[in-house]
Amino acid sequence: MLLDFKSLHVLILKGHERGRTIVELGSLKNVKGTLEIHNLEKVCDKEDAKSAHLFQKPNIFELKFAWSELREGEINDENVLEGLQPHPNLKSLEIDGFKGRNFPLWILKMVVHDDLEGRWIGLNHLREICLTHCKECDEIPMLGHLPHLKRLYLHDLTNVRSIDSSFYGIGSYSTTSSSSNGVQRETITLFPVLESLELSKMPNLTEWVEAELPPAAESVDCPNLMHLVPCLGGGRASLTILEIEDCSNLRVLPNDFHSLSSLEILSLWNCPNLRSIPYPSGEQTQGFPNLRTLEVARCEALTSLPSEMVASCAASLKMLVLIRLDSLTNFAELISHLPRMSRITSLSIGRVPKFTYLPMEIGSLGTLFNLTVSPFSDSSDLASYEEMLDVFFRGLKSLRTLWLFGCEHWDSLPDWLQNQTSLSDLEIIDFGIELIPEWFGKLKSLKTLRLESCRKLKSLPSVPTIRKSEIEIEDCPLLEQR
Repeated sequence: MLLDFKSLHVLILKGHERGRTIVELGSLKNVKGTLEIHNLEKVCDKEDAKSAHLFQKPNIFELKFAWSELREGEINDENVLEGLQPHPNLKSLEIDGFKGRNFPLWILKMVVHDDLEGRWIGLNHLREICLTHCKECDEIPMLGHLPHLKRLYLHDLTNVRSIDSSFYGIGSYSTTSSSSNGVQRETITLFPVLESLELSKMPNLTEWVEAELPPAAESVDCPNLMHLVPCLGGGRASLTILEIEDCSNLRVLPNDFHSLSSLEILSLWNCPNLRSIPYPSGEQTQGFPNLRTLEVARCEALTSLPSEMVASCAASLKMLVLIRLDSLTNFAELISHLPRMSRITSLSIGRVPKFTYLPMEIGSLGTLFNLTVSPFSDSSDLASYEEMLDVFFRGLKSLRTLWLFGCEHWDSLPDWLQNQTSLSDLEIIDFGIELIPEWFGKLKSLKTLRLESCRKLKSLPSVPTIRKSEIEIEDCPLLEQR
């Protein structure tokens, strides 16, 4: 039997035949704080689940319900979850591995039923909701009306095809107000305090019905989503993080994208069909004056990244990533803003085939500590690559970390590398070199050297810099044989 202690955090059910059951939880009246219940497939039915008396435990503020992924037998998850209604004081709810097709009513509407008083009570204290690996569900619960919800994480809901108006909770917890013509209209503020909204591994999601989206940190990983929901800002400029990843059918961003003036992080990764980023020209466009991180990578169809947009964040930017942009034509114009990036500490550039030159005046970039640079196309020759980057590297005085990508047909390292005497961490990748040059001895600050996919490399020089460095070798077969 379980003891009546307050610090119970994890309950792993064994089933009626083997010992620990959900029924034992019912007698514990003083459980408080966090409670995780695992192996819920061991619970027989709704009545068995109700015997835990979770509704009568007001001091449980964080709950996790988990089913095992690998299980056999009848699936009764819907009935079991229906019987696990918590107390309305709940602040955090996580559901993992639920295999029912439909969530029970209390989950769908985020309300629980008080049998004694005969009324429904909203879970209005919820601050965090996490739904993961609920692969059979085709509907997302009603969440937009929750007044204190700050974090929402939806992962591996593979059967969800649409996010519709029910998601926002419109019409459930709304208030009425008078309009100018005397007609009563419903008004509601959706997700009033949401800070983080993350959707990932939802491959069948194809539709996201328009509504005023929350002022939240938003991450989207839904490869079939064709259009990011319109009016992303909803007239509210408090969105600080926007991450869009693995949306293979996304073609356009909303026209009011530029209105997200509070953005601090903007990341667009692996959106191969994204063709344009709307951005109006003109002095009245505020842009992104608070942006600290700008990442645009593996967006092969993107032809232009608005120069005005990059200019608007140049003074605040600390991290810039522009990689694998096969169709981008204005890369040089974007790089010309580097001299104004007085706070930049990390820069990653490369694989931009249509790029032909770097501006001659880059500046000192004295704050740049981390750099990743790769060829601008697979056909690049080392001589033109060196010439192109020579001016750029001449101004780097404080570089600490360098990831240097090459091509298999390049049989030497760029000469400018020997002048980076402040380097402490160096990774050399995909070069066709056979030897590491003796001038490596000049890199006296080097602490870590990583060599990857240098398949012709045969030996390392016996210089003090190499001998005292920590060396990591991967996929360098001739070197690894020695």
